[in-house]
Amino acid sequence: MIGLLTMEDILKELVGEIDPEGREEIREENGRLMVEGQAPVRGLADQLGFELEGPHETTVGGYVSERLARVPEAGEVVEVHGHSFEILDVDETRIGRLAVRRRQENGDDRDD
Repeated sequence: MIGLLTMEDILKELVGEIDPEGREEIREENGRLMVEGQAPVRGLADQLGFELEGPHETTVGGYVSERLARVPEAGEVVEVHGHSFEILDVDETRIGRLAVRRRQENGDDRDD
């Protein structure tokens, strides 16, 4: 049918693909945080207890890519504020999913 436009079509163009399963963006699994790349970086920063200085990107994937000045490869592990971010999925231009291991509490609060 030509000319039929649904609300879902409009939303998909504005915000991207909508996950019909309602998957959580940040969830605990086997002692790690499983994080969707499009999750808000401020929510993760609050959960992990680190400060953000007004990042240019608003998603976790964008924030990690910006810190590296490139899109990382799947399997790569990056230290961010003392936490280990393992890149699980990457497409050509963005990070899809990450696994985050919290830093060990030893008083070291460096910004790596």
